[in-house]
Amino acid sequence: AFSQADLVLADCRYTIENMPRFHPRVPPTGLLYDPVDVSFFRPIPTAAARAEVMKRFPSIGDIADRFVCVTVTHMAGPPNNNKGHRQAIEALARMRDPRFFYLVVGEGPDRPAIEAHARAHGVEGQVFLTGLVPQDALPFLYACADAAILVAKGGPGLGEAVPLGLLEAAAAGVPFVCGNEDGSIEAIDPARPNGIAIDPTDVDALVAALRELAGDEARRRQMGINGKHVVDDVFRLERFTEAQGEHLARHLGFARAKVAA
Repeated sequence: AFSQADLVLADCRYTIENMPRFHPRVPPTGLLYDPVDVSFFRPIPTAAARAEVMKRFPSIGDIADRFVCVTVTHMAGPPNNNKGHRQAIEALARMRDPRFFYLVVGEGPDRPAIEAHARAHGVEGQVFLTGLVPQDALPFLYACADAAILVAKGGPGLGEAVPLGLLEAAAAGVPFVCGNEDGSIEAIDPARPNGIAIDPTDVDALVAALRELAGDEARRRQMGINGKHVVDDVFRLERFTEAQGEHLARHLGFARAKVAA
């Protein structure tokens, strides 16, 4: 199917750059980022979001004054889908700072191993796994956080495109820490810093990034504002629709159709 295609729409530049490694013929290609519904994933005052999270998940305890980190993703597990849960747990263990709290949202076959990893590192009291959650809980789970973490470790040519778990966090006004070896870095705008990219194998770099964010509330707030603007400008659903029409018109000669608001 790929070899016969007239147009390929790839979801990040990283994918486009790596396609020649896996395909002898690369058709004309356009960039079309996965979209975010910014009317759903939106900034919510932190106190209100945490109150809602504590109401929905009573066993989470009191997180009102914690530095909350969140990862929202499927737990498929290494080597196929390492999203950085273990690195975050190991970072907590190295920091030995009870202020930090790690909120893990999602489900998957790797969950028992992640829970065991937290116990083995003595930080199970600082880690809370929600399991699967209703869709309407997600905006609150993002907005209650001080930082999102998704440091995928897949190796060169593999790993993530642009993770929705980072874009949705940015839409909620939350800065993030991501890996630097795949498409994750495309969620960061260097002109409007909204995230920190690190070597996903370097737990000390994750520790430094989290301490940096925890120690500078003003910078963290500005990064959240920047992230919201970046998503609005590049990744919102309306921009996806516009870009899709532009690609079809440019590459396939289709007349552009006006999309009703």
